[in-house]
Formats: sequence, C-alpha cells, structure tokens
Amino acid sequence: MQEAIERRPLTERQKQYYEFICRFTVANFRVPKLDEIAQAMGVIKNSSAIPTVNTLIRDGYLRRLESNRGFDLVVKEDERQYIRLSPGEGATIGNVYIGLVQTEESCEGDPIYVIEVMAPDVLGKLERCK
Repeated sequence: MQEAIERRPLTERQKQYYEFICRFTVANFRVPKLDEIAQAMGVIKNSSAIPTVNTLIRDGYLRRLESNRGFDLVVKEDERQYIRLSPGEGATIGNVYIGLVQTEESCEGDPIYVIEVMAPDVLGKLERCK
C-alpha cells in the first residue's frame, strides 16, 4: 500500500511535462528517457528538462527508481480505477484499449475478466466499450 501523497498544484509547464510523461508511458509501456522529454518539450539540451522532472519527483508525481537512473509514475490511491468485464467486453482509457489480464469465476460459475488500471486521471476516465 502506498503512503498518502500530498501534491502541490502543477504550474502550466509542469503540467505539460507530466501529461507528456503519462501519455508516453501508456503508449510505449515505459517512461520516456530524458532526451525524449526534452525533445517533446522543445528544449535544446537534455539538462534543461532535469529541473522540471526533479520538481515532479519532489512533489510526488514521479518517483526516483532505486538505481537513481530513472523514474516512474506515482499513482495515488484515489486515482486508481477499477472495472469488471464480462466475456466479450473491453474497456478504454482515453484512446487506449485495455486488454484483459486475468480470469476469475463468479459465484454462479461464470467467467469474469478482471483488470486493474492504475493511471493518473490526466489520461482520461476509464469507460466500458460499447
């Protein structure tokens, strides 16, 4: 269980960085490298992106990895979204389709596909596909 995180509000520029990092992570199944962040944010040197990334780490939006050579997204408890799907159903978050990762059996013996999505709300609301 993660500890409670008190976050400072983001400036407009910090929000741009954070939203890019979130979207990149969902699209590429990994967090972006510093040079990818710098390029996306239109800064000339990779080192110019470091202060903003460090601020996002300090303020609890990102966390430094133990290796100290990278970071990961921090998902607060109140940002976690849950959904139960029946056979043939899917879900999306933003423009991303979410696949099924586990099967359970209901009390009636019917299969239930369960996914857990831990994503910052900046990516959008988790919704059942129609």
